[in-house]
Amino acid sequence: ALDTVRGTKYAEEGLPKDPLKAIELVARIVRGRLGGSNAADKRMAVIIKYADTVFVESEGYSNVADRAVAIALSELASDPGVLGGDVTIVLVAEGLSTMNKRVLAVPYATQLKIPLPDEIGRDAYIRRVNATAELDLTSEVIETLKKHTSGLTLVQIRALLQEAQLNKVDFGHPSYIYKRKREMIEAECRGLLEFIEPKYKLDMVAVHRRAVEELKRD
Repeated sequence: ALDTVRGTKYAEEGLPKDPLKAIELVARIVRGRLGGSNAADKRMAVIIKYADTVFVESEGYSNVADRAVAIALSELASDPGVLGGDVTIVLVAEGLSTMNKRVLAVPYATQLKIPLPDEIGRDAYIRRVNATAELDLTSEVIETLKKHTSGLTLVQIRALLQEAQLNKVDFGHPSYIYKRKREMIEAECRGLLEFIEPKYKLDMVAVHRRAVEELKRD
């Protein structure tokens, strides 16, 4: 029906891959359903995955294409029909550091932060991935992984498991986990954070043994 009205060929050629065209198509569908007579069609949710790669904040805010995509979404989110109707727009992103500021500044938006998984959550997730992806990780390796992946998101942990599987890395040695963990966190901070290897270890600090153990755990 949309192809007939708009003269497009989405049914034959597939949906647009260009971010701006895709957002404009979503906006037309949402506004079209809101303008209909069926009440059930007016209740909808739009979920955009990897939003941090779609609505990008370009340096100097000079990229016309990125700015147009952000404006298109902002206009849709601020549409009176959307605000007055039963419409939910969800942007799923790994982080907000690379997200477009115009999108983040939409006054009707709310940010929901998913906390980093604790050791119990990491253990359950690693075991589930191990079973579904057939990684054949032993219980000892899983114990090592769950202890040394603190500070990583589940997405980052999965990426770690996948790349290690491809590269045939031995998970039994924490050095690889530490190295990739530092690289992932530094990449997330976009150069604002850098890990420096200390010359001395906590074992050389003359304090209470339990305090040293707590610091090692952190």
